[in-house]
Amino acid sequence: MHLQIRPKCSISPKALMTIFGVLAGLSVTIGLVFWAMGAFLVLPFALMETLLLAVTFLYHARSLANYDELVLNDYFLIIRKERFGKTIEHRFNRSFCRVSMSRDRCPVIRIEESGRCVEFGQWVRSTEVGTIFSQLKTHID
Repeated sequence: MHLQIRPKCSISPKALMTIFGVLAGLSVTIGLVFWAMGAFLVLPFALMETLLLAVTFLYHARSLANYDELVLNDYFLIIRKERFGKTIEHRFNRSFCRVSMSRDRCPVIRIEESGRCVEFGQWVRSTEVGTIFSQLKTHID
């Protein structure tokens, strides 16, 4: 069993870059118009605004590269979590791990073994967590 879950995003990277280009171009153009009229301090603020907008768009793009991955082989249940370029791998012995599901408003799957606990599925819709949980439970038992 192999499952990879990524955050959902309703806009494509190309559309996101187009929106950024339009907003940055508009802001700098307005700053240049005011600079030409003699209001010299508007342009530096427009450039600073564009820089901060670029930082937020890059942060958003990096967060979309995050993922949770579940690999179940004959001996191990492996959970990989990537957050902003850093990957953490959790390896559980398939024979000794316990799988449960939280009862929260946004349920997640918990994998436990020898005092270690990892939550999986934070980006899955709450209606789909039960299906993944039952499939995982079936494959482990």
